[in-house]
Amino acid sequence: MSESEDKPLVVIRSLVYNHEPYLRDCLEGFVMQQTTFPFVAVVHDDCSTDGSAAILREYAEKYPHIIKPIYETENLYSRHDGSVRRVVNAACAEYGAKYHALCEGDDYWTDPHKLQKQVDFMEAHPDYSMVSCNAEVLHGTQRLVTHEDHVKAGWPHCDEERDLPTGEIIKTFGRQAQTAGLMVRSSVYETLVQHPVVCRNGDVMLQLTAAHTGKVHHMRDVMCVYRFMTPGSWNDRTSHYTAEQAFKRHHLLLQALAYFDEWSGGEHHKDYQWARITHIVHMMNVTPAARELFLENYRDDLLLKNAGKWLEVPTGLVAALRKLCMHPYYPFPYTACLRNAFGRMFCRASMNRETYHIGPLDLVSVVSDTPKSRVYVLGKRVK
Repeated sequence: MSESEDKPLVVIRSLVYNHEPYLRDCLEGFVMQQTTFPFVAVVHDDCSTDGSAAILREYAEKYPHIIKPIYETENLYSRHDGSVRRVVNAACAEYGAKYHALCEGDDYWTDPHKLQKQVDFMEAHPDYSMVSCNAEVLHGTQRLVTHEDHVKAGWPHCDEERDLPTGEIIKTFGRQAQTAGLMVRSSVYETLVQHPVVCRNGDVMLQLTAAHTGKVHHMRDVMCVYRFMTPGSWNDRTSHYTAEQAFKRHHLLLQALAYFDEWSGGEHHKDYQWARITHIVHMMNVTPAARELFLENYRDDLLLKNAGKWLEVPTGLVAALRKLCMHPYYPFPYTACLRNAFGRMFCRASMNRETYHIGPLDLVSVVSDTPKSRVYVLGKRVK
């Protein structure tokens, strides 16, 4: 940053890779922002093979006071060693901005006052570490706009102006707050980079760090669009992973969740345990070829290693629970059960208020005022 430039209050972090069809929307969202303060956008092109770099150069020449490009000569993401994160962190740190906003190259902002609204909130509430906003989701030809659209498509969604509790962020893996709508204090990034376990789900780790270092507020205003599974996106690339690659990626996420659980002093241990088990079960079905790897490495999680403590089940009975759950894990396909009304009805009927049901759809279904009298494992009564 030259001495003649005013120090920006906000730095926008934007990652680009083969986003040519979408990049103009993204950059227009930056340059249209109307603010009472200076801001810059650090846009990192990770050696795109399409016309992304040319578009970025065009905008950098037209808006040099806003667009601050980084052009790579080799794809850093393919190293899988955090190189992209380190380069972007270093570039953003040079500006010394108080706040960081995020928007990847295939997403875009729709409200010209997004930055101003979020900065106004953060300036008025110094105890908040992050603010998010409502977003539209584009999934192929499907457009999720209303709260009902999101719910029907199975997307966690907040349609209220309210704070997001830490436990809620943990359980939803931050999916209520889309990355393109986030603004965090720079101190959150300073804390994040010190973590020994930071997996490639960087936006999830960012939200968890923010939730543990301050309050999180969600704005009801729809101010951005999140594109899901666009060609070249992180979601698209990881969808083509082999079973071993998928296992490794999600193993890192599970390690990170365990680390955050310990780092935060176990204050939200049950939420983290719930999130880990939910994620494992989900991934066993999304990537069936990796199922054996998950079973081998996370059997204790799936079979509730701490079931004896949580459910007050005698130690000897825990072994019986494991035997009942061993093979097969599913009395019917998990994904089919989610989509099939009869399957959902069957599972709900098997979980009455007098039971604890251990199974893939609800690994621990507990009603707080229910006596710990019965335990069911995949529909079989064991106590």
